[in-house]
Amino acid sequence: MSAAEGHRVLVLAESPPKAPETLASYWTSVFGSVRFARVNVESASSIPAALWALLRARLRVWFVKTRTFGSSSIYGQRVVVRGRLRDLRGHGVQGARIDVYHLRRTGKHRRLVKTGLKTRAHGDLTLILPLNVDTRRIEFAYRALRPGPITSRRMLHLTVMRHGTVFVRTRK
Repeated sequence: MSAAEGHRVLVLAESPPKAPETLASYWTSVFGSVRFARVNVESASSIPAALWALLRARLRVWFVKTRTFGSSSIYGQRVVVRGRLRDLRGHGVQGARIDVYHLRRTGKHRRLVKTGLKTRAHGDLTLILPLNVDTRRIEFAYRALRPGPITSRRMLHLTVMRHGTVFVRTRK
């Protein structure tokens, strides 16, 4: 049972009406499970300016080895990725969840690998990839509202070398 089930809620899909008497047509009863979008931080302020800043936050990620969006590595070595999530004023967003997608070389398969990656103090984040990773693209996605559309997205390109050639694991 959801928190709103059996209650009447106000639904505003567009701007509210000008006349108060037409506001009654926007109320509806909730039947079944309803999931409302929530702000994607642990301790969100209710001040409208602070919420607007969270909706406009931007993500930046890079490989530690090169400080760029692309890196090459030897198979069996750990690869470390760092990043920051900042609002428009440059303040770090703490406690936001970041989705990490791994895209194989073909680009057809997009696999959500880690959703529990959270930003620490000052909006910093760290991801340490496993030793047996192969060549791929890694997409980091921040959603200001969960569930909701992706607000900021960054792509990293990792090339893994094994015995002098690019290593791509074949899937069965």
